[in-house]
Amino acid sequence: MNPWLVRTVLFPAHERLKGHGTGAALREARRWDRMSADELAAAQLAKLRRLVEHAARHVPYYREAFARAGVGPGDLGRPEDLARFPTLTRADLRRRRRDLVATDRRRRMAALATGGSTGEPVTVLVDARRAAVNTAARIRAREWWGIRMGEREAVLWASPIELTAQDRLRRLRDRLLNSRLYSAFEGSPEGLEAIAHALARFRPQVLYGYSSSLSLLARHLLDRGSPVERLAVRAVFATAEGLAAEQRDALGRAFRAAVGGEYGARDAGLIAHECPAGGHHILAEGMFVEVLAPDGTPVRPGARGEIVTTHLEAFGFPLVRYRTGDVGIAAAGPCACGRALPRLAAVEGRATDFLLALDGRLVHALGAIYVLRVLPGIAAFRVEQPAAHRVVVRAVREEGFPAGGEETIREGMCRLLGAGLEVAVEWVAALAPSASGKHRHVVSPVAERAFRGADAEPPP
Repeated sequence: MNPWLVRTVLFPAHERLKGHGTGAALREARRWDRMSADELAAAQLAKLRRLVEHAARHVPYYREAFARAGVGPGDLGRPEDLARFPTLTRADLRRRRRDLVATDRRRRMAALATGGSTGEPVTVLVDARRAAVNTAARIRAREWWGIRMGEREAVLWASPIELTAQDRLRRLRDRLLNSRLYSAFEGSPEGLEAIAHALARFRPQVLYGYSSSLSLLARHLLDRGSPVERLAVRAVFATAEGLAAEQRDALGRAFRAAVGGEYGARDAGLIAHECPAGGHHILAEGMFVEVLAPDGTPVRPGARGEIVTTHLEAFGFPLVRYRTGDVGIAAAGPCACGRALPRLAAVEGRATDFLLALDGRLVHALGAIYVLRVLPGIAAFRVEQPAAHRVVVRAVREEGFPAGGEETIREGMCRLLGAGLEVAVEWVAALAPSASGKHRHVVSPVAERAFRGADAEPPP
């Protein structure tokens, strides 16, 4: 499809049909790129005040939480004053989800379930405004790299929704928007080669997907010596996991393209995007970010802390000072690109692992998350693979776990990794985080050895 036609006709029509004001949101996002640091701070403060006033008036949870903390909209004299307000945890979100819905909402919201990188399943509600702002932020960030809406894009993704709901209408929509979807679960040489051939036929200008899946494909292409020059890729955008230096190098060499990182979460929203100068810019028109020490105080630039987000355009289901569980480093000073948008120096603790199937395939670990997160009554979980033939699911159970749920977990893991897999389900009172403070939802030493090219333990 002609990119100009997609950009000017088909995509705008698609967004209007969904009720999303993406065009207006994109124009606003571009204006924020031209603001000074002082203008950005003033604009964010105005949005913070509007959101907090709305939450205090229309959201039962915040009405109670603000009252308990003795704060209100009048206490926001500057952006830093938000630190006086209470934070929102995943446990709060699960426990009080109904009370987080704004009572004045007029339109239906979409439910979005996530296992998240912390292994604690939550469901958030996304209104049309939040969705439009997120989409616009991604389009604008790609424009930094010279990529415009409508250029051919190949996506390596893993959600069962995206991979199984490909009916004729969905396939037609993707084709009309110049997009193709490929399974990020695929880790076998044959599957990777099939994706490589499909990319050679489609000739995408943009690749987008999980860092680990993209780098696995890159390594396959480099090891095989595939004719990568036929792919014509101009930019690779990696998301959902941290992008290690060796992964960035492999992607650049395999696809002969610029490589950038995107940072976001299904529950929190799109948070930051890398620019060609290497700055991880917070998408400030829709996102206010704090990096906090364990005692809740902001860390100094260059120091490590927990990333806490406030989505400035989520009015139907506000997330004010949402504790993501991610660990990051605050940045200071201007970026070489010249934009005054605030930055993160790094995001740590989001490395999603692979699991090793009985037949030797590397399987994206998010497959295990999808087995678990659809079950109610699981507060947190961790999947451990101490040996190629054995998986241990440790989980915190709460009210609502269904009868037969353990067998559902076993069947799902066997479908994912092989019929002869040994699956143990252990219920625990709590899951301890790693030394970095981050809860890893999947731990598989055998898959890590296989991913790095070391000899993995053979199936029994």
